[in-house]
Amino acid sequence: MISIKEFNTVIFDCDGVILNSNKIKTNGFYEATRNFGEEEAKELLKFHQQNGGISRNIKFEHFFKRILKRDNYFNDLQETLNKYSSIIENQLKGCQYSTNLTNLRRNHSKQKWLVLSGSNQEELIRILEFKKIIKFFDEGVYGSPNDKIYHLEELKKNNKLLEPIVFFGDSKYDHICAKKFNLDFIFVYNWTEFSDWKNYCNSNKITYIKNLNQLT
Repeated sequence: MISIKEFNTVIFDCDGVILNSNKIKTNGFYEATRNFGEEEAKELLKFHQQNGGISRNIKFEHFFKRILKRDNYFNDLQETLNKYSSIIENQLKGCQYSTNLTNLRRNHSKQKWLVLSGSNQEELIRILEFKKIIKFFDEGVYGSPNDKIYHLEELKKNNKLLEPIVFFGDSKYDHICAKKFNLDFIFVYNWTEFSDWKNYCNSNKITYIKNLNQLT
């Protein structure tokens, strides 16, 4: 068990940390693009799984620009984003979330808590409201279209982050963001889609836990 009592600010990624939603998102990328070609959709899946933590906007732009090699794709991009959202949102409402959040919040009521995610911000707020856990995140819920680094810069600039700070994530990009801002980082592996997570954590001397149930 790992105690978080020493931290004043706790940052959580959402997919794979708070919610068991990575597989739902992965399937959504495939279903939203398969009409453009089976192999092309599978190539997007590969890119998605290699780039956990970044926004769907960037991933779908990569799909049209790099995989389909198109220049004029704005309308298709917007339609695909909307299709993706409609595919995943109801499934996300039913997905499992970390049951230890309630106890953790009760035991650390004075900490600042926030969500920092690559998910669409408005959609994420709706999901957390539906699950009745948004109240835990008193410092806000931050997502795309703005990037995690953008949000961290803004939060720092506006003195919203009280040190010491810990960031719980399940992707390489989460660690890169934490390192850039000198935040403590703990990798959460149970629901991650980062296949090489253990080697990455060991080589970078990153503490890892199975899930948030290992926190006190």
